[in-house]
Amino acid sequence: VRAARASDADTLTRWFGAFGEDTALVVPDDLTADTLNRIGTGRVRLLEVDDKPVGCAQVGLPNAGQIRIGLVYVPEGERRKGHASRIVSSITAEALEQGARVCLFTDAENAATDALYQAIGFEPVEELVHLDPVSVDS
Repeated sequence: VRAARASDADTLTRWFGAFGEDTALVVPDDLTADTLNRIGTGRVRLLEVDDKPVGCAQVGLPNAGQIRIGLVYVPEGERRKGHASRIVSSITAEALEQGARVCLFTDAENAATDALYQAIGFEPVEELVHLDPVSVDS
């Protein structure tokens, strides 16, 4: 697992777009610029196997002694090979060495990711409900 570089931008732009489709996350209009910005923060991690990128994740900024792991993505052809576990475990170990608590958010309806995170030591602690604002006509 290594920090992503500008030369990874094309791959990561595709992956971030696919992550958005998989999760119904709204992606920025200029996804390429957003990807380059994310890479520039030094917080995007890339897993390579035999010099081939096989997955990524993003490390959040520390906040109140806590670090959030997000945008965990492994492309379709590389799934079920342990890549997501390796990325998350690596980032978790790095954060714990810094004395931070680690959290991540999952979709309660995605049993596979819930099982993956629990298998590497995460425990569910809270369920959240996301509510979108609704405009109210006066």
